[in-house]
Amino acid sequence: MLRSIQYGTARQPGYGYVRDEISAYENTNIRQLKVPNIFNFHAPQTDLPDYVAWKPLTQENVMNFSALGYFFAKAMYEKNNIPVGLINSSWGGTPVEAWISEEGLKEFPKYINDKRQYEDDAYLKSIKQTEGLSFYRWNTSLYRGDAGLHEATPWYAANYNDKDWKTVDLFSTDWGTNGLNPINGSHWFRKEVEVPQDWKRKRSDLAFRLHRRCRLRLCERYIRRYCFLPVSSTHLYHSGRCVESRKEYSNHTPHQQ
Repeated sequence: MLRSIQYGTARQPGYGYVRDEISAYENTNIRQLKVPNIFNFHAPQTDLPDYVAWKPLTQENVMNFSALGYFFAKAMYEKNNIPVGLINSSWGGTPVEAWISEEGLKEFPKYINDKRQYEDDAYLKSIKQTEGLSFYRWNTSLYRGDAGLHEATPWYAANYNDKDWKTVDLFSTDWGTNGLNPINGSHWFRKEVEVPQDWKRKRSDLAFRLHRRCRLRLCERYIRRYCFLPVSSTHLYHSGRCVESRKEYSNHTPHQQ
């Protein structure tokens, strides 16, 4: 997958450098066309929807550019001084077979048979409905069984007493199992972050690397992201001590794998 500037580079260790890079550069001779994530199992499509358009590399559009494409196009333009057009046709998590024509898959009848099933619109709709219902039921069950949300003092509260909690290594797998099997449900983590006084009223960024399906609450601010989380110090002006609460969802049911 070609991640966007917003999703990709903002979560890299050198985020500060990238932020300065993209805020200082515009070039209308570099444009990107993002192919929308749509599909049709009935026949190959010969054109794009009317709303799809080329977007120039401006401050308004840069955060939706492919991160790889941005640096590639910039280098190519600086070298050759000719306009560069990027076609971003990507869809994270899709199997490679989905990008191969039916003719190209003729030696693999299993995939041809799968396609035949998905040509039935009613069947495809039922799959989506089943997945949505399974996801809803899982999250409902998760919420009901989450002690951290239902105690008198929520576990994400700054005044919650966590003295009896164990200190764990997040890179270890020990805390997520009972010694034999993974533990489904919510796993909570808390970490205190000391913010230096000289950061007050200054522009800074904190980056938290979160596992997928994690949520973060920082200084009474509830945030959900996938990986790196840049947090502006504007949220820290009135507090020299912040409590970071992480909650990881562990789900090993088939529809979530």
